[in-house]
Amino acid sequence: MRAGIVANWPETLSAHRDRIAIVDGERSATFGELDAAAWDVAATIVAASERFGGPIAVFIPKSFDAVAAFLGILLSGNFYSPLDTASPTPRLQKVLRTLEPEFLVTTAELAGRLEGTDLGDTKVLIAGPGGDVEHAKRVSRDRLETLIDTDPLYVKFTSGSTGEPKGVVLPHRAVIDYIDWARVEFGVTSESIIGNQAPFYFDVSVQDIYLCLTTGARLVLIPDSLFVFPAKLLEYVAEQKVTFICWVPSLVVNVANLDLLGRADHGHFETVAVLGEVMPTRQFNHWIEHLPNARFYNTYGPTESAIASTFFEVDRAFEDGEPLPIGRPCPNSDVFVLSDLGERVTTPGELGEICVRGSSLALGYWGAPEKTSAAFVRNPARSQYPETIYRTGDLGSWNDHGELMFAGRRDSQIKHMGYRIELGEIETVAASLDGLDACCVLYDESSREITLFYMAAEERAVGALRRELKGLLPNYMLPRAFRHLTAFPLNPNGKVDRPRLRREYMA
Repeated sequence: MRAGIVANWPETLSAHRDRIAIVDGERSATFGELDAAAWDVAATIVAASERFGGPIAVFIPKSFDAVAAFLGILLSGNFYSPLDTASPTPRLQKVLRTLEPEFLVTTAELAGRLEGTDLGDTKVLIAGPGGDVEHAKRVSRDRLETLIDTDPLYVKFTSGSTGEPKGVVLPHRAVIDYIDWARVEFGVTSESIIGNQAPFYFDVSVQDIYLCLTTGARLVLIPDSLFVFPAKLLEYVAEQKVTFICWVPSLVVNVANLDLLGRADHGHFETVAVLGEVMPTRQFNHWIEHLPNARFYNTYGPTESAIASTFFEVDRAFEDGEPLPIGRPCPNSDVFVLSDLGERVTTPGELGEICVRGSSLALGYWGAPEKTSAAFVRNPARSQYPETIYRTGDLGSWNDHGELMFAGRRDSQIKHMGYRIELGEIETVAASLDGLDACCVLYDESSREITLFYMAAEERAVGALRRELKGLLPNYMLPRAFRHLTAFPLNPNGKVDRPRLRREYMA
């Protein structure tokens, strides 16, 4: 029985050594070349320290070199933490102060950008050839024999409410379980071509990377510049014959709004999945209409649970204003809804907090026991023995089909005019209106005002918008303020940057 996710790497390598593993801009590299680059990284690490089993930071942008660094760190008997190379220096220093890695792996070109940055006790290692690879392989064999599947695989940092980044620690078994399921459910094989959108510090990318490393599928690292120009993006994925994508909804929405799918044959798509935020039904219907032979999935999952916790294959028709289910739990995980009294909610339509248990869970937050104990709590249904669950802070309910419906963040639930309101419900309804390409709803507690931000080619008359919404929402849920934008600000993960909207338009 395998312990770590790299245990099957020799099998993948043997079967696909001369096949293209990664397309990175103009560069294509085989699985054999990836293996060689990874062992160069491992050899550099082994030569620098006899210690192992600790975190190693990676300061390399999304690229072949980054994947080789991740794999090399794992082969050296350690685990990795991808850093955002565009991160401001103060945040980078906060992350390193929290993680305290012995090494930071980077390239010779990027090392210059770190000069003058206080890295603490962290030493910079330059990825590249030069180490004793055969010695590293002997050392690696001994080290990996001590690995168990609950050991960390990676630490990914998310924003924290106190201003300090939180490092989410995922174990090997969480990703192994998910990838074993995803390769079958999504139909990913050695013939598949994966179109990667997510940055490597965003957990969706974990799916892309390990589907490649475990199945022999080709991983196409789509240049970030193309996501600003959706027409060129679709030309590129058609040129690369991409068969599988899992993108953030914001990008999928943009493609639909520009009506780009009908301009060329995109029959190369076999599976289209979304993850990261709520997917508006109207735009997903547009994709489904134009790609009748593809399979479509709406997935959901917090960073604290490996990649996705639930999935829903869109196998029936939905009206444009009807929200999509997030479905049912991925295998070997249990996703359930808890009431405020800590009891499981089973009645259709009754809201509660979405919770997760099972092998998909993170080990906790790196170096933050108080934050860990607040979010990863004992299952109230298990009085006979301790079992950990993760409280997501998201609200949900079951529908009549036994499918989970996402109802927004607990912190986006407001009390307005005596009513409890989910801002996500207003967003879903507003997004169904013709001419509105995307919607975001925020609430100003001081003025008791609901504001609808909408993205559209032209500004709409407030009175007309209000009348349309009045036919779909009760009066107490109607926005009082409307803000027209030609484009929403996005954060580095491709999600709508709500704090920036609040800062710039509601201050």
